[in-house]
Amino acid sequence: QTYWSNEFFNSAHTITLDTLSGLIYLNGTNAASQGMLVLSVKNNPDKPELIANIQQLTCGYIHDSYVRRDTLYASSGYSGFCIYDFKDPKNPNFLASEATGGYNHNNWLTINGRYAFYTEEVPRGRPIRVVDLKDLKNGEIKGVHYFLDNLLAPNVADTLKMAVPHNI
Repeated sequence: QTYWSNEFFNSAHTITLDTLSGLIYLNGTNAASQGMLVLSVKNNPDKPELIANIQQLTCGYIHDSYVRRDTLYASSGYSGFCIYDFKDPKNPNFLASEATGGYNHNNWLTINGRYAFYTEEVPRGRPIRVVDLKDLKNGEIKGVHYFLDNLLAPNVADTLKMAVPHNI
């Protein structure tokens, strides 16, 4: 622990650190109920600097996020899976989204950045989804695959007993 303070927020649901930029993205804070806070620890991790307090994003509330370089992949609850350009954290640009039909809980990218995976917390028994990001530059993303471990639910019809893929 190098820093302990409630100067910027009292609580956050999730925290994402982009190690390349030194920016921290805080989701579900009391200071940005529908958006997020962005802090910089690039110059000094003992003295975070508030970069942006974003009150509203296109997809609304962000439950969890994954950041790589200047792109933020947002799991936005019932609003689905959303992607933003954060080159300018004070003015993020919406790039694309996919309605997921459930409560989009979290996501992660493949090493090469071509695919994203996301999980949904509700309804119970939803599979992990795979999204192709090949055409993201054109504002297009496409669900291409899904999977659920058969060991979790040998009888797929019995979804109430199925495990929930919660975090990737």
